[in-house]
Amino acid sequence: MLDGEFVNLDEPPCVELVPVTQSVQWSPRRAIPRPDPTFLAQLIATADQAPQTRSLRRASLADAQTAYGASQIRRCSAGFRTRQTI
Repeated sequence: MLDGEFVNLDEPPCVELVPVTQSVQWSPRRAIPRPDPTFLAQLIATADQAPQTRSLRRASLADAQTAYGASQIRRCSAGFRTRQTI
């Protein structure tokens, strides 16, 4: 095209594809985090109604009251002493 005039009208128009945006770069796929196997084992054991082993690790009621009661007494007395010094 020169000064608004077509030079050769017999040639076909250009039909090439031209990118109009920047090329896209795909990021590598991240690994999917796997679930915790202990949780899955618990689900399987529950579904199979397997005997539970919790009773083997469970302390008696008296042991629990002694352990938690002792720590509560220490916390209360420490807080009381702190308030007295402030």
